[in-house]
Amino acid sequence: MLAGSRAEQDPLAAHFELPLKALVPVAGAPMISHVVGTLVRCPSVARVLIVSQRPVMLDCPNLQILSDRCPIHWAAGKDGIAESLAMLAGTEAAPWPVLVTTADNPLLTPDMVEHFLAASKGSDVSLAVVARELLSHRYPQSRRTWLRFRAGAYTGANLFTARSPRSAEALRVLARAEASRKNQLRLLWRFGPALAIGALTRTMSLQQVVDRAGVRFGLKPAVVVLPFAEAGIDVDSLEDWRFADRLLSHRNAALPHGPTQPVTVFDLDRTLTRRGTYTGFLLYAAWRRTPWRLLLAPLAVLGFAAYLFRALSRKELKERLQALFLGAKVPRGDIARLAGGFVRRLRFHKDAIYRLETERHAGRRIVLATAANAFYVEAIANQLGIDEIVCTQSTWDGNYLTPRISGENCHGREKLTMLQTYFREAGLDGQSLHVRFFSDHPSDRPVFCWANEAYVVNPPRRFRSDAAAAGWPILKWT
Repeated sequence: MLAGSRAEQDPLAAHFELPLKALVPVAGAPMISHVVGTLVRCPSVARVLIVSQRPVMLDCPNLQILSDRCPIHWAAGKDGIAESLAMLAGTEAAPWPVLVTTADNPLLTPDMVEHFLAASKGSDVSLAVVARELLSHRYPQSRRTWLRFRAGAYTGANLFTARSPRSAEALRVLARAEASRKNQLRLLWRFGPALAIGALTRTMSLQQVVDRAGVRFGLKPAVVVLPFAEAGIDVDSLEDWRFADRLLSHRNAALPHGPTQPVTVFDLDRTLTRRGTYTGFLLYAAWRRTPWRLLLAPLAVLGFAAYLFRALSRKELKERLQALFLGAKVPRGDIARLAGGFVRRLRFHKDAIYRLETERHAGRRIVLATAANAFYVEAIANQLGIDEIVCTQSTWDGNYLTPRISGENCHGREKLTMLQTYFREAGLDGQSLHVRFFSDHPSDRPVFCWANEAYVVNPPRRFRSDAAAAGWPILKWT
């Protein structure tokens, strides 16, 4: 983490009569402690190295407390960012791979860091940016410096990675480029005249500029457009400070106080999986058990049409589809065998599996909440190592599965009701929970609004603008 100072007195530090900008208080704590506090909570961060020309001034009590969670070290840096990074990256103090951020980034969160690291995985070097469309929509009062390219404008997020010795030279270039971020011409010229002209005339997109720069340096670069508007807001001026202080104070006030249970709730279809599962399971089961039932597919189309015209509820549609493709009664042993085979054929988003493991590693309680039916969801949850499920239940006649749904279909408002009931029966009320929710679909809007943190995964186009307007970060999982 870069926490250096300018050769001249920093205006913001001077305003607060402090020797370093990193010590300026934001929401009641030094700016640097917010950034370090974020880093030590990141599962992917093994140690924190604070680089400054005067590191002894930064050894404050706030950081000593945080060092109990993760090793924190200090190093004396050079006058410039590039020189400091070139001196330390790849050494024993900062071994590869290296994540670089700055002390004037107090709105940084573990989710931003982990998302950036996951999205840039496999690259030699990477940088994070925030699109103007997102940041200006969420915080129109925030003034940023924008780098304009074909198809969009972006601001830096003060996040970089360098993953191997091959990236050392590119790290120097990226650091120098960040130092010139206030002047687009000077910044882009560091990557060569052709790239600068292509970008300035807006005949090249940001991705094209980064790809061509990678060819020039013989590296595989990545640019990650973060779905978090706050990631593009650092604190350079008194106006920035007022904005960050207010935003961080509100964020802290929103956190639950006292004993809490951190819970992460995942939707299933098209959030964890690449495709929907209910119809897929019915077709798979029919083909494996009674192939002749696939000839009844035209009747299923009629059922979907009736649902669209509101002649059937979603619950009634699911019951009719199950009766068509599975029949009136299916032995429990057959269902278990079919569910096992179906799960082995399922494809999951790689980023979803990574996020699932990250949440579990962070000590959060994992719950799968889905409209899919328990008779095959339990096999999927077992495959993912998830023990807690809130889903649609079916009616059993002894050891035979029937098409009738027991209770409500776990969809829309009912999903929220079933989640609240589940936690209440587990002895957890709303004050005892801190819920993080991931889903792709607008039908989950009640749960999005209820959760403490809500993330929209690969949303359909019609939901994307609504999600951005509501302030829910949009994640692109592959």
